[in-house]
Amino acid sequence: MRQWRSPILRLALGQAGVLMLAFAIMAGASYVTLATLNEQAMKRTVTNEVSDLRNWYSEEGAKGLGEALADRADAASPDTVYLMTRDVRQWRVPDEPSLTAPLLRRAGWHDLTLVLGGQEREVLALVIAFPDGTRLLVGHIAWERERLDRSLRRALALGLGLALLMATLLGIGMTRAIDTALSGPLRIAGRFAGGELDARITPNGSEDSFDRLNHTLNAMFSRIQDLVGGIAHTTDAIAHDLRTPLTRLRTRLEAARAATADSNAAAALEDALTETDRLLDTFRAILRLARLEADTNSPDTPLDLTALVQDAVELLEAVAETRGQHIEVSTRPVSVVGDRDQLFQVLVNLLDNAIKYGPPDTVIQVELTDNGINARLAVSDAGPGIPEADRERVFDRFVRLEAHRGSPGNGLGLALVRAIVRHHGGRIRLLDARPGLRVEVTLPMHRPEPVPPANS
Repeated sequence: MRQWRSPILRLALGQAGVLMLAFAIMAGASYVTLATLNEQAMKRTVTNEVSDLRNWYSEEGAKGLGEALADRADAASPDTVYLMTRDVRQWRVPDEPSLTAPLLRRAGWHDLTLVLGGQEREVLALVIAFPDGTRLLVGHIAWERERLDRSLRRALALGLGLALLMATLLGIGMTRAIDTALSGPLRIAGRFAGGELDARITPNGSEDSFDRLNHTLNAMFSRIQDLVGGIAHTTDAIAHDLRTPLTRLRTRLEAARAATADSNAAAALEDALTETDRLLDTFRAILRLARLEADTNSPDTPLDLTALVQDAVELLEAVAETRGQHIEVSTRPVSVVGDRDQLFQVLVNLLDNAIKYGPPDTVIQVELTDNGINARLAVSDAGPGIPEADRERVFDRFVRLEAHRGSPGNGLGLALVRAIVRHHGGRIRLLDARPGLRVEVTLPMHRPEPVPPANS
């Protein structure tokens, strides 16, 4: 039911409703106008007939009026109805309960339904009273009203159907037009969110609301790029400026450890060296991230990803065995275009995380497959996994989940992995391995250009 929340769909349905309401109002107004004109025409016809019969009564009396009605009943139009009586208490018409004495006592206009020729007909009738007590009813069958009702029902059904069709087509067209107008900005926004901070929307120059939105988004993108660039530049500058003094500090700590004979002092210096190495590793990772994000040149060297996977597994297999873990590898020949050292870093980081967070005596699975277009590398462990709400957050710099605070690391491993994968035009996802975590990396495959046949 999510599609009903779409404002575009609600706008299209609102337009459909407005069109159908407008048509219904127009149809109703037309019906009232035509019905009024038709009733006025019938009243003129009946009034003229009654006026003529009044003259007969004035000249010939009730008897002459009766003879005139007899003649007219034989020669009159089948649309006209005549009824006359002198004693309304005896007035009865078979099968016409509406034509009773009280009716004829009320002079004036009446809408009747009479059975004429075996069919019910609507009749507009005028009842008049003469001085001697004679009552005369002259009516006109409302053929036009009946035809108008039938025509209106047909026109209303057809018109509402056409209005619904037009509104539907208009809604579909409007929805597609809006989707088309927004598809470009949404695509650029997706690229920007994916890390292409220099992606910008091309304005269409119309200066309408969509074009103003494009300008606003571009301004926002530029501001975000400036802020991110400033933060990255500051971080990189700090890392670069501190790396040299830390290196000198490490050298002096090593010299002090070698020169001291006190075992406690040596142990303290060893801990200081370990912390210094962690700081240096962090600064090296920050600088490497900065170089990756600043490098706009895509790698173009064909690479045997299968052999690279085997090399990374061999490097870390001994580490896994010390924890009682076993690495299962399932690969097939796959080639990609990339930087060997960078992709090797991805494999090492993913395997190191799987070993670090996987329980002892469990299996770590490494799969390498392809679909003819992309290569897919998956590393799965049986560890605690990562909650779905945190799976995007762990790719940010220095982010470490509370459950992993006590383990070694600087919170830059997955950030570096994602930067390398994006630099190679791929994507990375964190999935639930039930139990554990499954990391999937998708990279474009290397497809050699076909060699044209030599001319014979």
